[in-house]
Amino acid sequence: MTVESPTGSRPQPGRPRTALTSRLIVFVAVFSFGPLLVSNLWGYLNTSRITAEAVERNAANVAALEAAQTYDFVRSRHDFVGSLVAGNEHLLALLQASPSSPLPARSALMKKHLLAKAQETRGVEDLQVLSPRGFLLAATSKEHAPGLDLSRTTCFEKGRSVVSIAGFEYGGPEPVLVTAAPIRDSGGNVHGTVCAKFRFEIQRELIAARETRTTNAMLTLIDDAGRIVAGSFHDALAAPYGHVFRPGRAPTFAGRREPWIGTYLLSSGEPAIVAFAPVRELGWGIVVEIPHRDAFLMLARLKNQAILFGVVFAVLLLAAIFLISKTLTRPLRLLADTAHQLASGALGARVDALSGPREVATLASAFNEMSRALKASHEHLEARIEERTQELRKSQEFTEHLFNSIDQRVIVVDRDHRILRANATTLRLYGRDVVGQKCHDLFEGSDARCDHCPIDRVFETSVPAFAERSQRVGERQEIVRLDGFPVRSSDGAVASVIEIARIVTAEKRFEAQLMHQEKMAAFGLLAAGIAHEIGNPLASIASQLHVTRDNPTPARTEETLAVVEKSVQRIAGLLRDLVDFARRKRDDVVLVDVNRVVDDVTRLISHDPRARQVRFEKRLCVGGAAVMAREDDLVQVLLNLGINALDAMPAGGVVLVETAVEDSWVTIRVSDAGAGVAPDLRERIFEPFFTTKKSGRGTGLGLFVSRGIVEGLGGAIGLADASGAGASFFVKLPRGRMIE
Repeated sequence: MTVESPTGSRPQPGRPRTALTSRLIVFVAVFSFGPLLVSNLWGYLNTSRITAEAVERNAANVAALEAAQTYDFVRSRHDFVGSLVAGNEHLLALLQASPSSPLPARSALMKKHLLAKAQETRGVEDLQVLSPRGFLLAATSKEHAPGLDLSRTTCFEKGRSVVSIAGFEYGGPEPVLVTAAPIRDSGGNVHGTVCAKFRFEIQRELIAARETRTTNAMLTLIDDAGRIVAGSFHDALAAPYGHVFRPGRAPTFAGRREPWIGTYLLSSGEPAIVAFAPVRELGWGIVVEIPHRDAFLMLARLKNQAILFGVVFAVLLLAAIFLISKTLTRPLRLLADTAHQLASGALGARVDALSGPREVATLASAFNEMSRALKASHEHLEARIEERTQELRKSQEFTEHLFNSIDQRVIVVDRDHRILRANATTLRLYGRDVVGQKCHDLFEGSDARCDHCPIDRVFETSVPAFAERSQRVGERQEIVRLDGFPVRSSDGAVASVIEIARIVTAEKRFEAQLMHQEKMAAFGLLAAGIAHEIGNPLASIASQLHVTRDNPTPARTEETLAVVEKSVQRIAGLLRDLVDFARRKRDDVVLVDVNRVVDDVTRLISHDPRARQVRFEKRLCVGGAAVMAREDDLVQVLLNLGINALDAMPAGGVVLVETAVEDSWVTIRVSDAGAGVAPDLRERIFEPFFTTKKSGRGTGLGLFVSRGIVEGLGGAIGLADASGAGASFFVKLPRGRMIE
């Protein structure tokens, strides 16, 4: 097989052949051995837990069963002895016989009677009858002769008053259970004691339970004092009967009334699963101890089998891996070498048909096709890159030309307010060294950032912002409108801000001229009304003076003086209102009491001749109705609304002026009882030079100027929804804090 290359050179040796083998081994280890190991480990842990739970349940069940059998056995022997002495007239008669009756004869009769009773139950070792003083009268066994003193035995001491379990005797292949009962007559007098000894078959039961119901467990019966009574001991003669049972790190079982399951170390140091079941009626208990080695014997065998299977499986997989690696490594290495040539720039490099599996040959064919397509695609891509580069260059040139064609100051600034870019207009006005300077140093002549800077607001809110301020433009100081727009990065954050500065000095002058003209028009109407009001008392004065001149009598003169004085006072009041209204300083932005301005404006408008048939009503809120504004601007807005209300009611009516404070807003509402505003005109009443009044009665700028004033204060003005006759205008302004 040969590899053709445009350079004519042979490919350099690729990676070692062991690379694929290593990868296959890792792959198999991760996706085969790994899951197998995890599943086996998970199964082993779960089996271990289930086995431990099963062993614990089995130990608890065996202990409970043996405890029940022990109680049944002891109870049956206890009941047997009780029945032996209860109503036994024959035995009582032998005990009550005359002392002159020969003892051997009585003993023989008692023994015969006892032997007959012993046949009624199994496991009887010996039945004894003791005199009231503790001497042996008769026995079924031949170990003791009549007349033996047994007064110090536990059987006599416990059995001469009540039926009881006297205890155990050890020394044989299994313990002997000793029970005793007093022999009483009908009067309750004690005439003797019966001692019964039974083979303790529980010993055999425990040994059988160890061999059939548990796995090499040790079963131990302990009494209420914790002494060993019986157990599944292999060597009964060497068993520690009568010794105190001492468990490992576990609670003491002596006198325990509740079952217990747990784990502790045996005396050999081996851990064991332990279950305790109490014989509550006797105060005894059964202890079952199963060593961990025996409890998990089957699990250990399964673990060894799983390990052996895993080793065999690993050997087979490794053999398969090496076989696959040998078949695929060389062809793949040649493919990798050719791919390396492609990566180095040898476009069009190809390989001949590879030996090996059909899939490898198919891979070589697909590789050659890919190499050919890659070369063609590269050539096409270079052409497209060149084309797109030309388009991008033209787009950049157009953008730069558009940027520099704007006849306004345009700059791009960062978060530190440093100028990143500036258009040609900016460079012409401020010089070529503006890039890198801070905008407030250049335009404001200050090291500190400007108050209410739109650039800061754009960075803070990520939305466009604007502001108006006086700045140096070239050699002059101009009023400029600054509009800031965010420039976002790829992650959506604001990376910089474009600020466009537009000179609005002429617009501001025109706006001020409009406001002044509208103000003069409003005050001219008021002045005309007040002049008319002054004309009436002046005419009255002139008339009275003319009459007095024709009739200069003292009475006439006194009457004339009274009328003149009253008229002069009226004129003085009108002039005083005008003078007080004009003396206030209204050009500064201060905290203005809206209620006081409403009082002043309504009092001034009430002098207008159109207000003769009009009644002004005021509903003013109590305290807190203050806004930050120029008082003169607020007066102009209320004058415009008040004059419009008078014009809307030529026949008279009521003008209602209300103020209210809601949260952080102060609302002023002016309502009239006129004809209202037609629905089709509601959207046009705030347009400049639009008016519904007759020619010569209005300029059409009142509401337009008022809206400009209110919006400049950060508020809103509008026509409320009609709920009846007339119109209702509202002015909503931000609330200012009253200074105590």
